[in-house]
Amino acid sequence: MQVKYLVLQNGAPLYRGSEEATGYDAGTRAIVSTDFDEDIPYQRKLIYRFDKPDRGLGRRIRWNNGRYEYLLRPGEAVNIGLGIVLGMGKNCTAMTTRRGNIGLKDLGLFGGEDALPPEYIVDMMGNIFIDPDFRGEPIARLRNLGEKPFPIWHGRRIIQIAFLNGKGIMHPSFKVERRMEDLGMTARGNHCHGSSGM
Repeated sequence: MQVKYLVLQNGAPLYRGSEEATGYDAGTRAIVSTDFDEDIPYQRKLIYRFDKPDRGLGRRIRWNNGRYEYLLRPGEAVNIGLGIVLGMGKNCTAMTTRRGNIGLKDLGLFGGEDALPPEYIVDMMGNIFIDPDFRGEPIARLRNLGEKPFPIWHGRRIIQIAFLNGKGIMHPSFKVERRMEDLGMTARGNHCHGSSGM
């Protein structure tokens, strides 16, 4: 089965780390709103694109390892745009979830079952299904439940996407398109966040 997708400006193609990997990593495009951009209606409204910060973001931004990083403070939550728009057929759906090794350093070394490690990040949306007729940028809402700031940078692979059909996980062939129209327009378009339940 083939899945078409569009890579948004500052987005990145999906990445599969190994032949045995279930999901495909999506790079972080930007810190975004849940709203869609007025000029690019299938792309989320920009809050911060990981460039030189203005005064409004203050100490949340640092320069580290040759890049700007947004520091997600303990207790804080933000939305990240995944930088793609999917064009799936009717017999396919996609599911977003946090990558297993992100923000779970040294888990199990801090006491009982209820103890959290110093770096602990969750995707508040959980395992969200992206319907085949959705034509908008998927997002994830990250919350920092740890004790120290969690760095987010352009291209950081925090979320992965798995593709499913009626039989379970599948590994489709991909075609990267250059124009939104090539994904196949639907009546729904970008309405809702991706899952019809939201």
